[in-house]
Amino acid sequence: MGRVTDPLALFGAKTVGRQGGRLPLTMIGAVDPIPVDYATPMASAQVKSAVLLAGLNALSFHARGGLSRLDRPARIQTVVSMGLWLAVIICGRWIAYQ
Repeated sequence: MGRVTDPLALFGAKTVGRQGGRLPLTMIGAVDPIPVDYATPMASAQVKSAVLLAGLNALSFHARGGLSRLDRPARIQTVVSMGLWLAVIICGRWIAYQ
C-alpha cells in the first residue's frame, strides 16, 4: 500500500491503517493540498492513477472555492469523481484483455 499512499502523502493526505500500512486503511484528505512533482520509482498504473486523480480532485476543489460553499456543486463533483474512477477501472480492465 505504501506505493500508493506515499505519493498521496506528499499532497498532504494522511493515512491510518494497521501496522505496516496494511488494510483496512482510512485516508484523510488534505485541507489545503499542495502541488507536487513526483517521479515514480517503478512503473505502476495504480500510483499514476492515484496521483492523477488526486491532482484533478484538488484542482476542481480549489476551482470551486474550497470548503466555503458545500452545496449542489459538491454533489456534482462527487458524481463526476466517481464516474472518472469507474472509467479508469473499465479502461484498465479493457486494456488488460486486448
